[in-house]
Amino acid sequence: MARIVDPQLRMAAIEMMVGGKGQREISRVLGLSRVYLRTLADEIGYQFPRNGIEVKGELIVCLFCGSPFFRPRSKVDRASNHFCSNYCKGQAMRGSLHRSWKDGSTYDKWFDEISQKAEYKKWRKAVLARDSNKCVVCGNTEELQAHHIKHKSDEEFKHLVFEVSNGVTLCEKCHQTAHSKAKILIEQVVEEKMRKNNE
Repeated sequence: MARIVDPQLRMAAIEMMVGGKGQREISRVLGLSRVYLRTLADEIGYQFPRNGIEVKGELIVCLFCGSPFFRPRSKVDRASNHFCSNYCKGQAMRGSLHRSWKDGSTYDKWFDEISQKAEYKKWRKAVLARDSNKCVVCGNTEELQAHHIKHKSDEEFKHLVFEVSNGVTLCEKCHQTAHSKAKILIEQVVEEKMRKNNE
């Protein structure tokens, strides 16, 4: 049978909790079990401190939506940006809040403008024709794309955007590889192919 606690003893326990006393101290002074104290804390919505740090965490504000939320102290100390949810984190990683933001002059926006020009279409057609309409890496003849050897988004190479010598034909798969971490392998094959073309 569960122990019935005197209402005055219960109130004394609540006052000690609110006063910042820990479970062990309240248990020792009032003679109440720690299990009872935890149950009582749950009933009144109180959270005992752990090692001097509030278990609920620190009340902070979401960087994206401005909603207040609790976060563990250890995470507050480790991070400089705090978000209440993954949705807010994802939204905040777009646009001007993203660490790679360059005042709106993104590569995609620039490429969309260039790829619609007749000059770009003429350049692409010339690159594919020079390479006999096949991928210079794997020899594939489907889903061909013109790849810029000197990257067109770099300011120093923008003048080479429509130079046929700065282009090479790649299939879609090899083109994706050329822009990934494995791009060194593609670059070696492309350099070899361009060297043979110039001989």
